[in-house]
Amino acid sequence: MENNTEIFRRIYAMAGDVQQMAPWRWMYETEVFGVKIPGTDRIYFVSVMGSEGQFAAISAYRGRQGLAQFFEFQDHVENMPPETILTIPHMMLSFTDREELDKDQLSSIRASGLKFRGAGNWPRLEITEPAYLPVLPEGDSLTDWVVILEQTLEVTRRAASGTDFLFREHGEYDAVLVREQAEKSGELIWRDIYEAIDLEPMIKSFRLRVPMGMVEKVSGLPEKSMVIETDLVMLPNPVKPRGERGYLPFALLLVEKKSGFVLGSKILAPEPDLNALHETVAGKVMDELLRLGYRPTLIEVRSRLLHGLLEQPLKEARCQVLLVKFLPELEEAAQSLISHLGR
Repeated sequence: MENNTEIFRRIYAMAGDVQQMAPWRWMYETEVFGVKIPGTDRIYFVSVMGSEGQFAAISAYRGRQGLAQFFEFQDHVENMPPETILTIPHMMLSFTDREELDKDQLSSIRASGLKFRGAGNWPRLEITEPAYLPVLPEGDSLTDWVVILEQTLEVTRRAASGTDFLFREHGEYDAVLVREQAEKSGELIWRDIYEAIDLEPMIKSFRLRVPMGMVEKVSGLPEKSMVIETDLVMLPNPVKPRGERGYLPFALLLVEKKSGFVLGSKILAPEPDLNALHETVAGKVMDELLRLGYRPTLIEVRSRLLHGLLEQPLKEARCQVLLVKFLPELEEAAQSLISHLGR
């Protein structure tokens, strides 16, 4: 902690400036802008939260993938559980009560030498790796906060006079304001650039791990006239192995659409990370179909990511996967499971 004293002092001093300015009075959560970290390939997209007067925070979504996931979440927020935000790589500075801070956060504030008092005035600094519980940033993530907050103060001050400069029309996609450092006349300056970013969900190039021969086995199953609703549901029940960082497990659910009967379920851990879990999902679904002993007429999913992970391998196994907006029977089954686990 001693080596980070000056970093914490700068971060928490700027956190106080952000809270005093209260940019959420004139900015909406979807009015994002980018910040490139000098000398690296790291970029964050900053969102100012709190326009509805409920939760004041600055979120920094990591990379273009993080931005795409953020907008995907915003587009379907009414159908997604709030914990879905924990599947997006991001950092957050929020303001809360002292009692809500853990020992590491309190220690970092003490290290800064700054004082905070009163309900809702204590800064909470955290980083979220997908599906893992938020913790205090360290290393590059911590030093990145200095740059992010410097540019956040600059951009939000300008936005007080109007936010039109945050976006520009650029062909098929909007161009987003990005702040980057550049050299001019031998000096380093910050400048505005605009990057056109495809905000359609980005399906990463996952290396799908399907056991050898499983596609052939599933394709040989008899077809049954039925529709199965399938989803990967994050469970709000943290698992905290001794000495390790806590994570949120997932339930892979297969539910018959007509009856609501749960045909299959598996509890999966995001180990070593969430990407690794995603790479196994197609194989897990096919394993459940082999256990059932038949192929359904149709498998419905509501996640673009899950659709991208399942569509091709299941097509090869002669199963059709359809992206839909709602999975009513699966939602009921998921809520029942979550209630049971919460007892």
